[in-house]
Amino acid sequence: MLSVEQPNSDSLRSRSVERALQPRFERSSEQVEQIMRAAVDLIRETETLDLRVTDVIAAAGVSNRAFYRHFSGKAELLMTVLEDGNRQYMEHLERRMAACDTRVAAVECWIRGMLARAQNPSQATDTRPFILNGMRLAYEFPEESLAADEALRAPLREALVAAHEAGELRALDVERDVSHIVQLTLGHMTWSLIQRDPLSGADVEDIVAFTLAGVRRPRS
Repeated sequence: MLSVEQPNSDSLRSRSVERALQPRFERSSEQVEQIMRAAVDLIRETETLDLRVTDVIAAAGVSNRAFYRHFSGKAELLMTVLEDGNRQYMEHLERRMAACDTRVAAVECWIRGMLARAQNPSQATDTRPFILNGMRLAYEFPEESLAADEALRAPLREALVAAHEAGELRALDVERDVSHIVQLTLGHMTWSLIQRDPLSGADVEDIVAFTLAGVRRPRS
């Protein structure tokens, strides 16, 4: 996953609504929600992103014209669903991190939160199709993909900096540590999802211990 400093990308979801700005804004927004909910349900049912737009339209109960008023095609719909799902998940994870007693504990919470996607069967079902097709979406929507990556990294970065400032960590190379933690954690999560081999509690404990040991190591 690539890292950027301060991406400046509008939400695909907002852009999809704004594209249809008309006097009946609320109806447009409601239609976007209907289409996205239908797509999510179909992804869960089939465990794939190989959806047909006609099936999404039928499940959403909207017209063909209404669909293309909000989305340029299937790829943009999928990217919007992915962005919205990640946003909701990260908001939940950030609330848990904020409740931690220490900032190092918040770093640990971030790691566990990412790995949970490869432990919890429901989360695994929702995440796997996007893991398998993530590179294609990243190629088609590079700005949005970079913004999503930064949204994932930001709370981890903040927790590491806060831990250093609180004296919980020694000298810090923030971006290097963020990159190592992200690559290690998401690497384990991705491989587990691809192999359909859920991470065990012992697996998670080993990954957490190994990662935190690296963060706490003496720096030259």
